[in-house]
Amino acid sequence: MKKHLARLVIAILLITTLAAITACAKGTSTDTPDDEATAGSDSQSAADLLARGENYLSRGNYTEAIFYFNKTLEKSSKRVAAYIGLAQAHSQLGDMQAAAEALNTGLEKTGDDSLRQTAQSIYDDLLTQDAAKATAFANAVNATEQFQDAPLQTAPTQAPVTPTPAPTPTPTPPVATGPSIRRPVADGYYMAGRTVTTADLKISIDAPGGTGDHAISIYVSNLDGSNRKRLTDSASAWGSVFLAGDKLYFTYYDAAEDMAGGSCWIDVRTGGAPNLLGFELHCATDDYFFYFKPGSYSTLYRANADLTNERVFINLPSEIFYPWATAHKIYLFEGTSDTPDALVVYNEDGTRLRTIDMRGETSGFSRGIELNNVYYWYQAEGDYETPSPKGTIHAYDLSSGVRLADIPLQLPNPGMHGGIAKIEGNLIYLVTAIEDTPTTHHNTALYTMPLAGGIVQLVQTWFES
Repeated sequence: MKKHLARLVIAILLITTLAAITACAKGTSTDTPDDEATAGSDSQSAADLLARGENYLSRGNYTEAIFYFNKTLEKSSKRVAAYIGLAQAHSQLGDMQAAAEALNTGLEKTGDDSLRQTAQSIYDDLLTQDAAKATAFANAVNATEQFQDAPLQTAPTQAPVTPTPAPTPTPTPPVATGPSIRRPVADGYYMAGRTVTTADLKISIDAPGGTGDHAISIYVSNLDGSNRKRLTDSASAWGSVFLAGDKLYFTYYDAAEDMAGGSCWIDVRTGGAPNLLGFELHCATDDYFFYFKPGSYSTLYRANADLTNERVFINLPSEIFYPWATAHKIYLFEGTSDTPDALVVYNEDGTRLRTIDMRGETSGFSRGIELNNVYYWYQAEGDYETPSPKGTIHAYDLSSGVRLADIPLQLPNPGMHGGIAKIEGNLIYLVTAIEDTPTTHHNTALYTMPLAGGIVQLVQTWFES
């Protein structure tokens, strides 16, 4: 009996020992899965958490967004988008230290350089809103380990500038190129002679000679000018021309109406008939197109370079006139019945950066050009019924809103509407419609005049009829 009892005790001890060894082995396993390659349920859970965080971020609920981005990183510590979302949310709440820590940790965990680009983008955006916040963010980021060797590019501190009574800039030509949308030096007005290039092709906007009085031809060739072919001879000289990828967008000339029609596109490599868009492209930043739809000039739309992701950019009770763009800003007039109420500058995300009161101005305003933070625009005194050789170029300081100068000019010919085509060197290039004969036909003229004012010189006329 005692022998059987001893054997039973020994068996129980063996079973207990084996169980303990098995449990220990399971608890100390080195086969830990990578947190970016977890089982399907965990991976889906991280994706769901990230989507919730991004949803709250887009709606401006930054506290909830931070909660879900942190939960995402608990599931998957290499989710770059979660670190980006944390940095954006914290910076919007004014916690620059937490934003910097999110970017630093993200770089440590992932090594993804898009986090550096995000840091620079946050700084640039803050700089347009609050310089003090932008400086605080840059200081916090540059103090972290990951940004020691490659700090943010920050704007130099400048003393306030008192506007002078008249501009004395030494301008350089505006450069209008970009990674997504490329365009000639000017959008609209005097398109003849402009060129825009791809990596291997040159698109030339040629002199008149198209399908009508105000039509021009567009050619494509190799960069050295060889193998030159005509893409179209029905582009409007008073429209705009843009290149996005292999698609050339331009305003077509409506021969039946004898005026600019809508917008269309042609593939620069395959050619073919123009593809009509059904709306009117007006200007473009490096990344977005801006346009009106038929029947309304109070709503300006924005879309990506491939015309996807359309959204309302601005919608006003008044009308919008002559939108013009630089790489990332939009300039336009707001008003009614061709009379301006304000010159307004927007960031391409829709943020209103500057409003300059222009009530009291007479009609006849037109598209202008920004150069060195000064906006120049031409105001004609004449119209179709009563052409006049007189006009004025106005200059406004965009930082202060102060009108710097009114430059009167006397054209060699009676003129009507027009606009500034470009500013190059010390010269303003001005295009206007001019009186041809007492009939309804008219020509177009290109003039130059010194930026500081002086004698107006006629360069050429075209579209004689």
